[in-house]
Amino acid sequence: MKRYLAAIMCIGVLCATGCSQQEETTAETVQPIVSTEMSVQQEEQEQKEVEVQGSVSFADAGELDSGQQQLITDFLDRYYRSLTEFSMVDFEELFLDDALAQIELERQIWNYQITVRSMQKTDLHLNGYSSRLWVDSMEEQEDQSVQLRLSEDSVQNFVQYPDVEAKTDDLTHIFTLKQEDGSWKIVSHMTYDRLYWSLPEDFRQLMQSATDDAQIIANIQQNIEQITADLEENLTQREQDTVLTLPQATHSYDREAAVAYARQWAADRNEQWADYSMNGGNCQNFVSQCLYAGGIPMDIQGDYVWKWYGDTPDNSARATGRSASWSGVNEFLEYVQNNTGSGMVAVADAPYDSGEVGDVLLLGFNEENFYHAVIITDVITDEDGQVIDYLIHSNTINEEDYPVSAYGYTCQILVKICGWN
Repeated sequence: MKRYLAAIMCIGVLCATGCSQQEETTAETVQPIVSTEMSVQQEEQEQKEVEVQGSVSFADAGELDSGQQQLITDFLDRYYRSLTEFSMVDFEELFLDDALAQIELERQIWNYQITVRSMQKTDLHLNGYSSRLWVDSMEEQEDQSVQLRLSEDSVQNFVQYPDVEAKTDDLTHIFTLKQEDGSWKIVSHMTYDRLYWSLPEDFRQLMQSATDDAQIIANIQQNIEQITADLEENLTQREQDTVLTLPQATHSYDREAAVAYARQWAADRNEQWADYSMNGGNCQNFVSQCLYAGGIPMDIQGDYVWKWYGDTPDNSARATGRSASWSGVNEFLEYVQNNTGSGMVAVADAPYDSGEVGDVLLLGFNEENFYHAVIITDVITDEDGQVIDYLIHSNTINEEDYPVSAYGYTCQILVKICGWN
């Protein structure tokens, strides 16, 4: 059990995992009385599978043999196919027989992502995907297992946005593989993705206190029920109509300039600024840079400041160092909520459907603690002009034109940028 628990806990904060389990079978017993109907359904499904273009391949497989490569590409391809069909594609055969906790964790992760996408206003089925993998390191362990560190660049194409390529770059995977009965199997898997680090702190504590696989599995399932309920509540709250009165700002915000900066640097890093990707995350630092590119000046006036003059932490009202609000998500929200006088003018929790390009979305599990910040780069509306989704750019997990509705966080709030004084 310890090897599964270590794999699950290694990244610090784990993923948002899934709700109810769904078992998909590769063949169904068809009764004669409904054989015609089932034939039509099967034909439709086959047609859907033909239309979806999907691929997972290695750009650089390093020293992996063909069996190891096939195992990993099969695993990731089944994940993306599950998001295509909104139904679990079985993957259990790819794992060691006794990897029960890891299998359950993966199943819940995939199920939760399917649940999240199925609850949205937009059609988030995939109609295409491509994944390219690179081997960063490969190390043989004393027990004859092999630990791999891989990088993935992927593109997801959503039914709702047929002309949009939602890109995720430099995503890290860590696999442990071992031979069983002459074939390579997965011992454990984790990835530095929102799905694996989205579980709240109390779940991590439950995992650390678990004593066996059964308890781990029970903890996973219990937590999923709660975060799924939280997600439903947040989606309901977003539908509540509220009247927004914007505060007045002396100077305007250049939204187009902010978005242009986001598009230029989402998959890269501007060397003029520090990169905190490996030190707590670069998401808010990236968003702050975008706002600055949109004309919002640094603020060193008053009790709440927002600044970056250097890498050294410094919350003083001086033109030195870096304020916590520049690079910390919760600290940025605190600045927006409390800043008066000079500096940024913004609404901290605006009606969710009032967003514009250049506005900011904060993501977490409750309004007490947010984990991620992204900038809106496109607003998706229905035929009546109502906002139904936002496409975003972000750092740490480098994403471009990604639908924010596909994120697993149960709480999302809009920070509306009005300008500055």
